[in-house]
This record gives sequence, structure tokens and C-alpha cells, in this order.
Amino acid sequence: MATIHSFEIHNYRGIREFKANLNLGLQCIIGRGDSGKTSILDAISSLLSNSYSLQFSDSDFYNGDTNSDILMQAVLFDLPDDIIRKYADCLIGIDKDGNVSDDLSTEKSISYTTAILISLVVSKDLEPHWYLSARDNNQIISASDRALFGASFINEYTDNHFTFSRGGYLYRCAKEEAEINNDNQEILDIVRSAKNNMNDCFKGYFTQTINGVQLSAQELGLDDIEMYPYVDSKDIMVGDNNITLSKDGIPLRRLGKGSRKLLSIAVQLANKKIGSIVLIDELELGLEPDRIIHLIHALRNKSNTQIIITTHSRTVLEELSYNEILLLRLNQSNFIHFTEDDQCILRSSASAFFARRIIVCEGRTEFGFIRAMEYYRVKKNKGSMASYGVVAIDGGGTEMIKKSQRLHSYGYDVLVFCDNDVADINTKKQMLRDIGIFIIDCQDSYSFENQIIQDSSWNVVSSFIKSRNEEQPDFDRQTFNEINKNEAYHANWFEKEKYDLREKIIEQAKLKKWFKTIGLGEYIGRIYFENISSQNPETIFYKNIVSLNNWIENGNR
Repeated sequence: MATIHSFEIHNYRGIREFKANLNLGLQCIIGRGDSGKTSILDAISSLLSNSYSLQFSDSDFYNGDTNSDILMQAVLFDLPDDIIRKYADCLIGIDKDGNVSDDLSTEKSISYTTAILISLVVSKDLEPHWYLSARDNNQIISASDRALFGASFINEYTDNHFTFSRGGYLYRCAKEEAEINNDNQEILDIVRSAKNNMNDCFKGYFTQTINGVQLSAQELGLDDIEMYPYVDSKDIMVGDNNITLSKDGIPLRRLGKGSRKLLSIAVQLANKKIGSIVLIDELELGLEPDRIIHLIHALRNKSNTQIIITTHSRTVLEELSYNEILLLRLNQSNFIHFTEDDQCILRSSASAFFARRIIVCEGRTEFGFIRAMEYYRVKKNKGSMASYGVVAIDGGGTEMIKKSQRLHSYGYDVLVFCDNDVADINTKKQMLRDIGIFIIDCQDSYSFENQIIQDSSWNVVSSFIKSRNEEQPDFDRQTFNEINKNEAYHANWFEKEKYDLREKIIEQAKLKKWFKTIGLGEYIGRIYFENISSQNPETIFYKNIVSLNNWIENGNR
């Protein structure tokens, strides 16, 4: 097999310039949908393609500018012996530190791993040209030789993986196992023989109909025309694509999307002696979470294969190790790599890494409230957070500071939505502001419960108690007894605001942790937004809602 050490892409689709190194084993490219993940896989697939002629168009050039050539390059090692022998003048080396050199003079005591530099250039004539280069040597590399690199691209169009077409993986496996002896000619002979056998099956059928045609032909002066059913070769072309894998007589290409994807991957990994470079776009498509998890574990165990995947799936991201993940941000010229410190964030807040901007909620209460605000925005046709590329995550309390810093360091716009009653967190907020993180919090020493109950109109408070009483019998009675220990209970005591009742309810809400779950945070949020028209726009809580909406729609501007 061959292995990609590093690659470059220039002037291809949305990529002006990109350079990266790759590791052996499983690697996953993540990022927003418009960041260029699929374009990178397409570029690698094109560069290592075994096709005689790939189709390019003006739209494949960066900004449609055909005056700047498309250039794709990769340094490959673990080369097949045939490549080393045939292209000896174009060999280069990789030292133990991963540095690439084309100066392999014997006078140096440096030990090199044998490698090549392969390039694909497309000019405005749209004709692709592949070649190897080192020092002053430039040598064209053929499609059949590029097939020896064993690269395959698995996406929605994988039917050719199930055929024995020349240069395909099944064809290479059959040659490796000595099941094909005479190159492609043997496969064509098999197809021709199968077609002849098929014709034998029709003998004796349609006799009366054919005899009638023959008699009619004789009446018109056409004698000695012997007719019989025959499979026309123009309808069944003789070619290696005619031999395909099937299950119970049904071609594998007819299977469901998920099963077809798994079988495509299985084909590429079937021969342990060959190894390969496998590119998989959107690994999760068509697969249930349990099959995704199993597939990731299986791919990770393929030691002689370089597997590069893309994903938009939280399940995929949660299963991967930090050193298997490559973050691609829009207009970046290389990948962002993670460290061991990021493993917890990658698993607990996977959805954040597919966003443009991120709201880090201090805890479950704030996260639930943001969910209620999202519901209100959609209901009022204000545009969902998703339409602005915004994702909210649970900051995990004291972990909020660390999460915010890490996400900001990777180029995300970050807003922190929090309260203001934990001294240790409060002292660190200025540090977040100093690096450009936007913070929306409560007034000094106030918790979320303090702020929302103090600033809301009384119908929000009374509606919450009433609705909670419907779900949790005697909720209002228990609350009343806690607040008024020396008074007899009376129904609807919460309908109207009385002296210091609001303060007592605030105290009870904190003591009994009324909102300390995502569900209850969303619950109070739904009630607040149902009564938004009755809120005082001069309160801190209302102003915080305005600030949140402005940030969702405009970012830090």
C-alpha cells in the first residue's frame, strides 16, 4: 500500500491554499458544512485516481479563476515495489523527524524513508496531468500505476466498488490471490463465455412465433434465414463492469444506503495483504448509532490502512479520540489539532464543533432557558439559532470558563450566558472579556433564580406555581407552608403579589432548586416568553434577552 505523509491543495473550489500532514490509521475531519471537508477528500481522490481521464470544469477553480492552475500534491511512502523500480529517478525521502528531502546523496548519514511526490495539475484547458518530480526529474505517472496506491473514495456513489473493473479493488485482490492470470483479458473472456451460455438457455423457446416470421420472410424472397433468440451484445456490453457482487441474486448496489456503505468499506479492507487509502465522506449517512460505533472500532483496528473520514455526527465525534480528530475552519490553510485536554469537551459538547458561533451556558438552568428562547424565536419567525450557525451547550458549571477559553482558541465566536453568584467564577470573567468573549450575566451576587423572579411580571411567577401544581400535586401548598409557617393554607395565595412575597419565593426557588434541570429551565423560559409582552424592558433580565438575540443575529458586532 501507499500512505499519505502530507498533501497540498491550491486553487481548487473553495480552497485557495491548504497544507497538512496526515497520520496512519483513522483520522476524522470535522467542521461546519461549508468549510471544505468534502473538497479535501475529492482532491486527494483525484490526485490518486486510477481513472484515465477525470472531468474538471471552470467551477472547480478557486473563485472560477481559470488563469491560476489547480495544483494538488502529496508525499507518499510505503510504496509498492513496482513504483520504486519504475520511478527510481523520482524518489525522495522522509527523515525520522518527518522532514521531506529530495537530496538523498550517500554522503549524508541521514536515514530516509523512501517516498515520492505526486502532483496533479489542471490548467484552463481542463485537461488533468499527473506526474512525479524530484530534483530535475519530472515523469508522467500512468493511471494503471496510480491504481497501485490503492486509494478509494466511498460516498453516495459506490456501485463501482462491487465490480471487478480494471484498477478496482476487487480486481487488485483477485490478481494478488492469483485468481486472474492474464491481466484484464481473462475477465473479458469470462464475460463472453457467460453471455454465450446465456444464449444456449433460449434454444427451443418462441418456436411458433419465429417459424411464422421465417415463413413470412420466405414469401418475401428471403430464404435460408435461420432465426433463434439471442442476447444482443449492444444491450449487454462485454466488459469487466458486468461482473458484480450480489446477494441472493440481487446486486449489492440495490441494498440500502447504510448496508451499501458498510459493504463498500468491507471491499476496501478485505485483503489484509494489500492495504489501502480509504476516504469516506460523511461516515454516518445511512447508519444507526450502534452501527456507527461498531464501525469506528473496526476501522481503528485496521493497522495497515490509512482511513480519512468526514462527519457531521455527534455520535462519531463522541467515539473518537482527540488525536484522531482534525478541525477544519472556513478559510483556514491547515487543520487545527486537539490535545488531551480537549477530550472532555469533544465528548460532552460535540455539537459545538459543527457550529459557527457558540453560546456556552453556565449550567443546565441557562441551557434549558436558551432552548425555550429558541422555541419562541422559531414560533415568531425570527430565525432559528441554527439558521445563524449558533449552537448552545451546557458549560458544566465551573467547567464553563475552561470550555469557553478552549472554544475561543479554536476560532469560534463565543458568548457566555451565566449568573453572578459564584465568587470564584466571577473573578475569571474579566479574563474571558479580555480575550474577546461576550458575557451576559446577572446583576452582582444574583443567581438566575434571583434575576428572573425579581424582574418578571407577577403573572410569570404565578403561572409557574400554578402549572407546577398541575404536574406536582400540592406544589403550591408545600411552597406556602415553607413561606408562611404560622398561617393556615388558602388556595390561590400566589395569584396576587403581596408584601415581600416575591423575596420569599426567590428564597424558596433557590432553596428547593426549582430550575436546576434543563427541563425546568426550559419550563420557566416557556412561561416567560408566553408573557413577554408584559415584561418591563428596563429590567436587567429583559435587557439580557435583547442582548442574546442581538448576538445570535449579529455576533460580536
